[in-house]
Amino acid sequence: MVLMHARSAWELAMNCRIPFRLLALLVAVAWPAVFKADAADRKPNVLLIISDDHGWADYGFMGHPHVRTPNLDRLAAQSLTFLRGYSPVPLCRPSLASLATGLYPHQHGVTGNDPTLPDPGVNAMAARGNPKYARYYNTILENFQRRPNFVRDLVSRGYLALETGKWWEGNPVITAGFTHAMTQGETKGSRHGDAGLEIGRKGLEPIYRFIAEAGDKPWLVWYAPMLPHAPHTPPDPLLQKYLKIAPTEAVARYWASVEWFDQTCGDLLDHLEKRGQSTNTIVIYTTDNGWIQDPARTNRFAPRSKLTPYEGGVRTPIMVRWPGRVLPHLNKEKLASNVDLWPTLASLLKTPLPQSLPGIDLTDREAVARRTTVYGEQYAHNIADVEKPTRSLEHRWIIDGWWKLIVPEDRTVPGGKPELYNLQTDPWEKTDLEASEVERVSLLRRQLDAWWTPPANDRAESDTKPQSKSVLAELASPKAEAAAETLIYKRADDRELKLFIEKPADWKPVDNRPAIVFFFGGGWVGGSPAQFVKQSQYLATRGMVGIRAEYRTIPKGDKGPPTMCCADAKSALRYVRTHAAELGIDPQRIAAAGGSAGGHLAAFTALVNGLDDPQDNHAVSCRPNALVLFNPVFNNGPGQWGHERVGDRYRDFSPAHNIAKDAPPTVVFLGDNDKLIPVPVLRDFEAGMKQAGVRCDAHVYPGAGHGFFNRDTSQGAWLTLTLIDTDRFLASLGWLNGVPALEPPQP
Repeated sequence: MVLMHARSAWELAMNCRIPFRLLALLVAVAWPAVFKADAADRKPNVLLIISDDHGWADYGFMGHPHVRTPNLDRLAAQSLTFLRGYSPVPLCRPSLASLATGLYPHQHGVTGNDPTLPDPGVNAMAARGNPKYARYYNTILENFQRRPNFVRDLVSRGYLALETGKWWEGNPVITAGFTHAMTQGETKGSRHGDAGLEIGRKGLEPIYRFIAEAGDKPWLVWYAPMLPHAPHTPPDPLLQKYLKIAPTEAVARYWASVEWFDQTCGDLLDHLEKRGQSTNTIVIYTTDNGWIQDPARTNRFAPRSKLTPYEGGVRTPIMVRWPGRVLPHLNKEKLASNVDLWPTLASLLKTPLPQSLPGIDLTDREAVARRTTVYGEQYAHNIADVEKPTRSLEHRWIIDGWWKLIVPEDRTVPGGKPELYNLQTDPWEKTDLEASEVERVSLLRRQLDAWWTPPANDRAESDTKPQSKSVLAELASPKAEAAAETLIYKRADDRELKLFIEKPADWKPVDNRPAIVFFFGGGWVGGSPAQFVKQSQYLATRGMVGIRAEYRTIPKGDKGPPTMCCADAKSALRYVRTHAAELGIDPQRIAAAGGSAGGHLAAFTALVNGLDDPQDNHAVSCRPNALVLFNPVFNNGPGQWGHERVGDRYRDFSPAHNIAKDAPPTVVFLGDNDKLIPVPVLRDFEAGMKQAGVRCDAHVYPGAGHGFFNRDTSQGAWLTLTLIDTDRFLASLGWLNGVPALEPPQP
């Protein structure tokens, strides 16, 4: 039997008017014929398609009598498709934040599109660039940025990531970890995408170019065009088509915009097929929120649509396609949510997740079968109080099976009452059964409250109160230092080189935790692993495995380069990665850290090839997945620190001269009074990293000198501040949860 190509199966089905159910079966059978034998050997690419203001029923495969979406119909037939998918919130910005973080809005703290400003006459949509109101906008950005997100996670694992289309959270490279972005986020007038909003409406060339330039590296594309979102300005042929069948021009413009969006999806999917990348690309489809077109007003939504908890605001089909790995299936009954997308992606990629994400893996049949409920929340367009983001809550809702309960918030919807609908018989929620189903309402209300009851102080749920500064006082005592677990990672020159390990109190051998390996400073000629005991122990209290490494220092009187130091640093990283399973460590979440010469060694392991110990297993990578550098001597070129030791061989040792696009995300701490590493050296390194498309966060501390980071003094609480900034950086990668367990000092 000759298997037909999946596209041919689709065209045959359309020409012969084969029913959708049979079409899905045809494609499921046909698709394996186009598999590539080597697809399993490469990390899959990821394409996330996010429709914008799109009604749940406005697709061909959802049964719309007039709207034509042949490309999305084809994608639905090729995918694990949930017809009963939901956004946890019916508004653009908080919905996209939930997609990225896998959290509900009450957890990530982005609950509206814009802040409520203290001056009533100021338009919050246009005031983002006004310094007077910076605090309000920045607080929302910070709420998002300190949460883990799947973009940073994939980038930390070697992916290139492109943002296009809708994006609210400032510069996507800075706030989310994208390596490439159309949206700038910091230009005048930036609000929800600036240049990125051209995608789709003005073609797809930026995506095509990114995919071509990615080469053999795995990539992620965030395709979130402002379609079919207003303004509904479709190409004229599409408009003329729908003017003939729509009840009003306003409806025709919306329907035509839906098909316009569908055409862009078809162009993008066809591009992958032409490049031979369809079989090794995971495609995920969803919508940020729903839409019902107001028939009388162009570009306006009707009641019970966007910004409401009704089906017209929150329901969406959700699709997951990965040929040969995800079996196509049209699920008409089971529930899915946008908070499930990161857990689903992590399962397919076999990557770990942050703790306590609420979603499930949609490819796990048992988990899908067990689930009977999904939840959501609805807020006002503007955030009433950015410090208390859930204060704008207007409704919560729960769907249990086919029953849906909507509960108003007394403070913001005075006089409101619960509403109950049977979605199986009443999908458009026309008949409220609350009065006749009293016991069911009571049961669902208890379930809803058990899921989440708005807190009295209206804080974002994951913001636990930081512990006092006494945390540091409890760390690094002589007893604590002596209690560190010790392992020998290498024997060289009649020496045993050790790792000193601090584990979380609840550590278990089966854990899959992030880890950080510290290298001490001392000019490569001295120093001790005890230098970073406080940092290591603190991060252990936050859930990481902290590791401090010994290495051979240059003997007294030897004027040569730090060859042994570099080799030992790479050996330490290889040992940790090789023994990750027994250490309870995720081998793809290992950071290297260090101060001064130790910072050089940490950066060296990530950026510089060569100087490996011949006894090492070079098949194991010594490259860390993140760098945390404390006044590092990472430029050893002419005129810079360490050059007298390395001389003309500086390119063999200097991290700053070996920056490449595969460098890991990095944070650097430096005092502006450092006599060994002037601030311009840091700025040059930062610029080089960003030019290579690599994240590099640079923190400069006024008045601080070399070695400042290891103590709190009257001049500055440098230890506390750098630990807080380290914590936030690691949390932004998805390696830590919540907020730092330290409070910044009060002025």
